[in-house]
Amino acid sequence: VIYISNRPGSIDLLCSSLATQEGNVDWELIVVDGYEGRVQRGKAEQYLRDHKLPIRYYGLPKAKLFSWSRTGFCNAMNTGLFHVTGDYVVFLHDYTRILETALRDWTLMFTQIGDHCLVHGVAINYETEPPEREDDIVTWNNPSPWRPRDPWVPNPFEVGYWGGPITFFDRCNGIDERADFRADWALNCVMAQAACHGYKLHVDARLICHMVDHMVWHKGPHSTDSVWKTWLEGGQDIPEPVWTYWSANSFHLAYERFRNGGGEG
Repeated sequence: VIYISNRPGSIDLLCSSLATQEGNVDWELIVVDGYEGRVQRGKAEQYLRDHKLPIRYYGLPKAKLFSWSRTGFCNAMNTGLFHVTGDYVVFLHDYTRILETALRDWTLMFTQIGDHCLVHGVAINYETEPPEREDDIVTWNNPSPWRPRDPWVPNPFEVGYWGGPITFFDRCNGIDERADFRADWALNCVMAQAACHGYKLHVDARLICHMVDHMVWHKGPHSTDSVWKTWLEGGQDIPEPVWTYWSANSFHLAYERFRNGGGEG
């Protein structure tokens, strides 16, 4: 389970979701934390450890391959992949709750669907009041009700609540970090590489999560950055790369995993 975040709070939501998982599932938690100072302060990691979560890695995103790229989304996902020792990967994001059966459901899905398929879940989107203050762990000191707004069913795919076999990521050499020049390119890259390697894309309504729309907390012009909206619009002047079967990354993912105690090098 790879959790990526660069925003305050939500560690309490992550913990409450994962600490109550049902079923005998062998899993590990990898946290890639880009929220300023949280890794160094150490309180969030200790909070998760105190709740007996099986933390494989808790740390900062690696240095971006392209320091001037607009986002760090693919970079963060690849950082998590560096530390994977399991056979399958599921990505989680902040301000999300998953079902108590989620890890068992994902395990069954991967078992049933085979090793040549990427899988995405669905979600119910909610709106609620923004946090009163920024905190390393706690999202709301005085939580208000989550108001269901609409369903989210990716068509044909997305890169939110998704996962797949680690063999896919090894064969692609991670997710091409040229995709970090525009927020929508991560999906384009994953879909193109799935096609290159003959992986099917599957959206399954049984894999459901509950997500708060943090974008509505953003104040000011839509094109500006903030803690709730951490990538900028634009990039129309940049031509989209040609996505190939092997990502144009300056690392070798399988070797990085081997160095970190996973994979075969």
